[in-house]
Amino acid sequence: MTVVHVDEGEHVLAGQRMVVVEAMKTEHVLTAPAEGVVRDLGARSGAAVAKDAVLLTIEAG
Repeated sequence: MTVVHVDEGEHVLAGQRMVVVEAMKTEHVLTAPAEGVVRDLGARSGAAVAKDAVLLTIEAG
């Protein structure tokens, strides 16, 4: 299961929580590695995530 905390086009700051993915009853919090704008949001809340799936892209700026 996935919980998405950002929207496509949203400006994010380094360290901001973006996505939480649950795997084997453990939650993994994915944070923004740098400041930028969320592009190509491929993750959806409640959806399963395939191995090696790209959940989102951050464009610098």
